[in-house]
Amino acid sequence: MPMNLKVKNPFAVSALAVVAAIGGSIYYLSVCVRHFLSQRPLWLDESMVFESVQNFAPTDFFTQRLAAGQIFPKLYLFLIQRVAQPFELNLLSVRLLSFVAMISAFAVWMKIASYELKDRWAYLTYVLSWAGSSLLVYYSAELKPYSMDVLAAGLFVLFLYHADQLFQEKSWVYFFSIGLLPLLGMVSYTAFLFYIFLFYHLLIAKKKDGFWWQCVLSFSIAAVVSLGWVYYFDIRLAQATTNSQGFSDHIVSFASVGEFFKTWGEGTLSLFGRFFAERPRVIKKMAVPFAILGFGYMFYTFFKSFFSQGYRLTTFRTMALVLYGELFILGALQKYPFSVPRTSLFFCPIVFLLIVDAIMALRQGHKNSSIIIHAAYIGYLLIVAFGIGREAWSGYLGFAPLIF
Repeated sequence: MPMNLKVKNPFAVSALAVVAAIGGSIYYLSVCVRHFLSQRPLWLDESMVFESVQNFAPTDFFTQRLAAGQIFPKLYLFLIQRVAQPFELNLLSVRLLSFVAMISAFAVWMKIASYELKDRWAYLTYVLSWAGSSLLVYYSAELKPYSMDVLAAGLFVLFLYHADQLFQEKSWVYFFSIGLLPLLGMVSYTAFLFYIFLFYHLLIAKKKDGFWWQCVLSFSIAAVVSLGWVYYFDIRLAQATTNSQGFSDHIVSFASVGEFFKTWGEGTLSLFGRFFAERPRVIKKMAVPFAILGFGYMFYTFFKSFFSQGYRLTTFRTMALVLYGELFILGALQKYPFSVPRTSLFFCPIVFLLIVDAIMALRQGHKNSSIIIHAAYIGYLLIVAFGIGREAWSGYLGFAPLIF
């Protein structure tokens, strides 16, 4: 790999990585823009969501079940309708908020990556991971809430990276953030998975003074409001089904020991390896070693970082295992699909961070292995990114594109 070549001017090598990262970012954004502007026809799930957008009066979102038994944050769908109606509900307008959410999420997660991936080639690899993810491209222009999930997760994580310093300074940014972030639950259900991190940060605070009590009150009010809103307007009015019943094959089963390991294993592999591309199948299989690497590293880096960082949950290294545990528990309780990549898309940027960080960690004591794996991963990402881009520029990119 170029990053390890002995050159007379290492600055030039680093500069090359920076230029490549900028190019990779432009490539990802341009593919998303092309996908958005292609105005591909609504597919089945989108059509059922669009039925509510098209036929509901504004008050209907908060007094009726969504059409066709769809599960969608009511407030978010209401906002989509408000944005799209002045444009006669054309495809660009109904997908606009999804597009804005994903592009914003990309910016937020790139900022997070800049804190952790100081090596320029590692940062480039993270950029290429986004370009090599068919889901992170496809859901930038889809009438579904998954891009908002990616953005909401990024905002929580970004705040937690600064939480310690902001709290020590008794900053108004901390006070308002701890009170506003929980409200994201009204537009992204996966935001509720991040409440535990805010609560835990307040719980382990050393100074429990007046400012601490104000923050506890702010967080508590926001959490109650958001949970109450979702229950009253979304859950209470929903069809008499749970979100997992539509994904009955994607839970953690305890029917037998064999069934448990089968569903858990397949679900975990999907959670770590199906964010790239699935067709042809060889592309899907090629992602398995990287998925296993990221999964194993998740445990290693949690226990290493949790103790060394004073039992804090403020970086992706400590948050990843907690989020995985929450998804596992919800899957075991049959309350949320454990192995459906799109419903766990918020976890995708964290998986990519785990994979890249694991590769870089191998440099200590296993430099040659790190170089080989890093080169293989970059090569894999370039192939997949090219295939995704080719499909997008051809005018139609499906959620499971045949990239070659």
